[in-house]
Amino acid sequence: MADREHKTGSPLEFSGDQRARRDERAPRPPSSTRALVAELAAVVVARLVAVAVVLGTGFRAISDDDYARTVIAQRLVVAPGLDPSGTSWLPFPFHALGAAMAVFGRSLEVARGASVLFALLAGLALHVALVAWEVPRLARLAAMTAVALLPWTLWTTAATVPEACTAALCAAGVLFAALPGERATWKTRFAAALLVCVATLSRYEAWPTALVVAGLLVDGGWREPATAKRATAIGAALFAIAGAVVWMAWNKATHGSATHFLFRVARFKRALGGPEVPLGARLGAYPWLLATRFPEALLALVILGATLRRADTLRRARIAALVSAAAVLAFLVYGAVNDGVPTHHSERALLGLVMTVVPVAAASLAHRGTARAWLVAIAAIVALEVGHVATSEAPGAGEADRAAQIARGRALRATPSLTVTPCAYEHFALIAAYGRPEHVTIGPPLPSPVGPCPRVAEEAP
Repeated sequence: MADREHKTGSPLEFSGDQRARRDERAPRPPSSTRALVAELAAVVVARLVAVAVVLGTGFRAISDDDYARTVIAQRLVVAPGLDPSGTSWLPFPFHALGAAMAVFGRSLEVARGASVLFALLAGLALHVALVAWEVPRLARLAAMTAVALLPWTLWTTAATVPEACTAALCAAGVLFAALPGERATWKTRFAAALLVCVATLSRYEAWPTALVVAGLLVDGGWREPATAKRATAIGAALFAIAGAVVWMAWNKATHGSATHFLFRVARFKRALGGPEVPLGARLGAYPWLLATRFPEALLALVILGATLRRADTLRRARIAALVSAAAVLAFLVYGAVNDGVPTHHSERALLGLVMTVVPVAAASLAHRGTARAWLVAIAAIVALEVGHVATSEAPGAGEADRAAQIARGRALRATPSLTVTPCAYEHFALIAAYGRPEHVTIGPPLPSPVGPCPRVAEEAP
């Protein structure tokens, strides 16, 4: 009977104790390229459908910052520069959006489409990293479904922001960098370095991940017998942190301080006012957000901790995921203490941590778990996802809704130039929909606004 079960396998392709006794270093047949392409295409289509559903509910943006980012990218097309925003915002997302707009036009629709495409491509990189680890198809599909259906993954994929893209790049970078032995090649090492380098030029929470990736690359290279391979690994490690180093050098040359961006974020947040937050609340802010906004990640962390001591081929991936998660969380806690975290919706910064630990936890279960344990874990994740989505309120609604400003901006596209008088930051949506920010003059904010905002004066040609 046991022999028959070993031959036929379970419906989930996991055979429990029989698989545990299998030689884990035995070679496995390579996946069919055609099957893998079909799998990746199915994942992309499924994510596009999910984004379409989110947009169908009326969601358009997380905050006015989304439209401000679009306006900066629109300006970059006609006035190129290394630091498009001139603020603490990192430059790569603006250059990526600007490149898309230079080809397809500077509309808000192009900006949204490009942002969705970038997030999907980064998600494919994470999926390929799971393939490189030889994670079974069902396990990687379950893992990618879990991270794709997170409310914040859906919102940041549908909006014109770089968080979903950056999170997937970080997760893929960690997995590629952690590949052991013969699986690690110069291609996988430089892929890891490239992914996190781009991420560090997109979001600050990618910086601790880049340090972890650099450490993994150096550690893996040091185990190589050939000097040339060691040098390649060290070169990849330096590449991984190059983005952060270059940005700090730019800030030193431009603003006189390598960490100017940190002080700028803190000054802006303190200028907004509000009651002083006790130190204890700041220290616990991000652990609390992780527990309440991403329960899937907590389950994944428990699984990783419970399976950490297993001496199997995924042990290095589990260690890398846990170290990366700890580094990101420590970085964010430090930022919260010093007012250096996002001004609103701070939980977005945890998305990279979540996208790293959830797939590795799923892979660990699939690697040596029984079919029953795997089914229970899937059911738990699905239940958490359904409850999470059902109880999460989308940002950018109510008073933050900018549908009226977008409609007005589109209606004014034929107008040669505009003078806009804002109330706060709502004018960015109008300008983004208008599509030509260089033809817009922005006046001082209204001290006591009466009527619709912003006020717009059309100028004759």
